[in-house]
Amino acid sequence: MPFLILLLALFAFSGPGAAQPRAEMELAKDLLRGMQAKSIRESREYCGMIGVDAKGRYVVGPISRGTPARCTFRRPNSAKRIVASFHTHGGYMAGYDNEVPSIIDLESERAHGLRGYVATPGGRFWLVDGPKSKVELLCGPKCLPWDPRFTDGELDRIRGSYSRQELFERSR
Repeated sequence: MPFLILLLALFAFSGPGAAQPRAEMELAKDLLRGMQAKSIRESREYCGMIGVDAKGRYVVGPISRGTPARCTFRRPNSAKRIVASFHTHGGYMAGYDNEVPSIIDLESERAHGLRGYVATPGGRFWLVDGPKSKVELLCGPKCLPWDPRFTDGELDRIRGSYSRQELFERSR
């Protein structure tokens, strides 16, 4: 898998030194797609970081295995700067609101000035935009591998975006 991640990172980059949010998003989506089945099967979060090296290429840090609700991110050794994080939300858990990024997800990205990408048990793909203090649904249920135990109607209707305040209110 490390070779695949490096290969994806090299193909995702399309210009020296330029910010490439589309390529970054596609890289994160591919990484999450590859981690999702194991995350669901084990009911554990998996996470990592995306950086840019001295030559302007995307580099991916080691993938970490977390708990059902937490994961420790590790920096890519060759990164000159970190541009994003990515993580799964594990497997489906009845009554647990893991189809939307948490306020903790957003606060972490805000504190570091990063973007983050989240895959949910229902197969949703989210952008956690720390600098803009909001989360945005990039693609809906089943756009990534999903947990067959997931039932879309169990939780509140899920909107396409949430502000920081709306996530605080949702977590109460």
